[in-house]
Amino acid sequence: MKIGRNDLCFCGSGKKYKKCCLGRELPEEFKRRDHDILPDRWKIDYGEPRLDKDFFDRNELAEFSAARMIQTAMLFPEAIEKVASQVRLETGRYLAELQEIKGLAGPQDIVRFLKKGPDRLNYPQVRDKFLEYDKETVPLLLEEMRTANDEKFVEWSVKLFYESDHVFVEDILELVELHQYDAYALSMLCVLLGFYEHPAVLKVLWDYFHYFKDHSRGELYHEGPLLALREIVDYRQEGSGDEDMLTARDEQEIVARMKVVGLPMDKETFLRDIQGVHSAQKLVDRWVEKYPVLPEGRDEDFLWFGAMELWKRWAPEVMFDEQLSDMIQRGYDLFKEKKDREGCDLWLEVWGHFKARYTGNVRSVEDADKDYHGSQSWHNWCQDLEMELGNLVRHCPDQAPRVIAYFREFQSLLPDSSSLIIQNMMMAEADALICGGDLAAGEDVFRKVVALFPDDVWGYIRWGDVFASYWPSSSVPQDPVKAEQFYRMALGRGLEDESEVKRRIRDMGKTVKSRQ
Repeated sequence: MKIGRNDLCFCGSGKKYKKCCLGRELPEEFKRRDHDILPDRWKIDYGEPRLDKDFFDRNELAEFSAARMIQTAMLFPEAIEKVASQVRLETGRYLAELQEIKGLAGPQDIVRFLKKGPDRLNYPQVRDKFLEYDKETVPLLLEEMRTANDEKFVEWSVKLFYESDHVFVEDILELVELHQYDAYALSMLCVLLGFYEHPAVLKVLWDYFHYFKDHSRGELYHEGPLLALREIVDYRQEGSGDEDMLTARDEQEIVARMKVVGLPMDKETFLRDIQGVHSAQKLVDRWVEKYPVLPEGRDEDFLWFGAMELWKRWAPEVMFDEQLSDMIQRGYDLFKEKKDREGCDLWLEVWGHFKARYTGNVRSVEDADKDYHGSQSWHNWCQDLEMELGNLVRHCPDQAPRVIAYFREFQSLLPDSSSLIIQNMMMAEADALICGGDLAAGEDVFRKVVALFPDDVWGYIRWGDVFASYWPSSSVPQDPVKAEQFYRMALGRGLEDESEVKRRIRDMGKTVKSRQ
């Protein structure tokens, strides 16, 4: 007797086995042997691969499948980051898990964490942590994958193998030989094989496609090898990946292929179509609506890459969101390298491009998020820029004019942003004015802050901090009496975080006594 993944679970819960007790110890009567799922690899033989147009025409991809989702996550991780950022913005979910990811301290930690089944939307952060230790983590994951049958762990491992330079096609082929007992894991490994060149790969994918097609009619396991076969054939036909290929091509070649898929393209048409559009993806969406274009698979990817390449060549003065996303990411990388000045310079350049188009309907961070179609979170980035500029001006007071300009431009262009963001921008402006040597102007801004936001203690705290030991600049002499005066303005009113005000007063008193 055996139990299938889609059978009702033996425990009586009424759920499918794969959604309930899969991975737990089975009662003896339900225990399966390897041959209950798949025969040995050498017994599966469907002849020589014949990957012609007729084969792919007869075997269309399903509209949705696990294999397709995994391949998309591999090729377009920035799309996951965009979705994840939006979900966090709207719900605040996944934040606790993000803190756990930051604390992962090595290969063993990473593998243990993956076996817990992290949320898929935290993939970019897990990937980055994995890549810090991938050389040491890969052998551990390969060993775990020899017997893995947990769907989430399999999916995570396959995606991370794709990211690593320390996984080789021989490793994946070996795992395929070992996974005769778990069809789902084998299907996902087949997706990964589609990105490798090796004499044995085509035959393996061909055989498992046909085997799954014949023997797993209730599942879509055949989608894994089918997607991989399509990837290999498309890649070979084009000679390289689309993005690299397009960079090397001249405009005529790109335009010619666009015409093949139904897009009547020339420079005049292109410049007209980008009016009012700020991203290559939105430009492709416009083309699909406007022209008789029905791109599928690599053709759809080609249009996206082609749109970006022609945009760079025909309208280089107009930055599109995918370019700005790359610049934002380079800024994050610079800050990691402790190159704060260069990072701020780059991000202010990005702000200049956004500023040029923020007129009319864009009046808040929420509007800007809707207007922006890059892979970064605009909501998070604009506040990260505020923080990094604040750090910069405290160490480099000569940068105050351009730092102050950003805070003022933000308030002017996006006045309908949330009160919390506007308050933070105003307090950052006040700090920058004081760092730049204009104490009176800075205090004027703090007066406006406490007048506009009288029920938030942080206006009083930040104002008092200027004269307390918390202020890191030597441009303002410490004045504990004056600092306490501003702190006490927040007391006795039942405001949230009042305890933080009391702590500052208490700590400041200790500092004063220690100096006497």
